[in-house]
Amino acid sequence: MSKLEALTGFIFLAVSSAWAQTPPAAPPAGGTGAVTGGIMDYWWVILLIIIVAACRAAIRVAVDRQSG
Repeated sequence: MSKLEALTGFIFLAVSSAWAQTPPAAPPAGGTGAVTGGIMDYWWVILLIIIVAACRAAIRVAVDRQSG
């Protein structure tokens, strides 16, 4: 198993366990989700993608340094 696979698995386990422990919240007052919707409703997905991309880049740099 590569370091990237191990890191991806660890992140997946951490995120899934956090989702399992988060109680459902009440809907926002004064409107439906469509009214307040937008890309910022998915800020955590954007953050997760940035973290995974940074980890992949760091691992790739480390592997390149070892091989060259």
